[in-house]
Amino acid sequence: MRLYKVDEKIINKRIAVPIKSQDGRKLISEGTQISERLLKRLKDFGLNAVYIEDDNSDVKLEETISEDKRIEIIKKLNCIYQDISKNIFNESELNSLVKNEILNEIGSKQVSIPIDKITNENSIAEHSLNVCLLSIATGKKYGLNMEKVEILAKAALLHDIGKIIKNNKNNLRHEQIGFEFLKSKFTSVLLYTTVRYHHETIDGNGPQKQPKARQHDLVKILSLANHYENLIRKEHLMPHECFEKVQALVNVKYDNEVFEAFRKSIHIYPVGLPVKLNNQELGIVIRQNNGFPLRPFVRTEKMEYNLLEHLSLFIEKVEL
Repeated sequence: MRLYKVDEKIINKRIAVPIKSQDGRKLISEGTQISERLLKRLKDFGLNAVYIEDDNSDVKLEETISEDKRIEIIKKLNCIYQDISKNIFNESELNSLVKNEILNEIGSKQVSIPIDKITNENSIAEHSLNVCLLSIATGKKYGLNMEKVEILAKAALLHDIGKIIKNNKNNLRHEQIGFEFLKSKFTSVLLYTTVRYHHETIDGNGPQKQPKARQHDLVKILSLANHYENLIRKEHLMPHECFEKVQALVNVKYDNEVFEAFRKSIHIYPVGLPVKLNNQELGIVIRQNNGFPLRPFVRTEKMEYNLLEHLSLFIEKVEL
């Protein structure tokens, strides 16, 4: 299979990975031939890219969590958010979700944010789950102990709850609303301060002008992960484009050590992505090298290259 942009070039080609709704219903089956009408439907779904059948039938998706598990977690998150909107907070329920489902699923995997799925830009649950996965992986690579990783995961899931809490009489920013809610529920100081400052950056020019010296590691990680995820979902950029934008802000807005941990935690070039190497050969990414996201395996017409072994080669351009 191969990743294609959703445009006229995919007409008459066949879908390689089923297209499902946000609640898991299959909308378009694997093997379906794409007509002009179906192309319009894909665009209406808001999809930017889809996997198409080709000669690389052995290439498999490398998902951080399965689509079915993702849907299940999002449903549970939405129930938690619904309670929060009614001023109810069951932290044990959140703890169970983090420990028993999210942490167990992610393990030591690198994070791949789905780019071929139907998403809702305004879904706090979808956004927060992605930010949570990115934060967990980065926190582990950064060397946080498990207690702090769990707090970071909870902060990531709760960082936008200020947007759903009612009766904001003082017209406060959502970070402050979330902070005050969590503080009133007697959660940990580390948890509610991470939520409070999740938009702060190391230049001290965040919305609350918090200087770098007063930003702890969890804030620095969550701030970067949140920005990266927003680039994917709201600006509809590909992972390598988001990575380049974040990289340009290292030592300006984002901490270098945090960025290095983040870099090792993500898939920059998704499986199936068409690329051009610097030797001018065209190919597709067929699998990842864990911890080395810039050096995946690439298959061309001539051979398969493990870019960790062929050090003179690198991906020059994405040919999507």
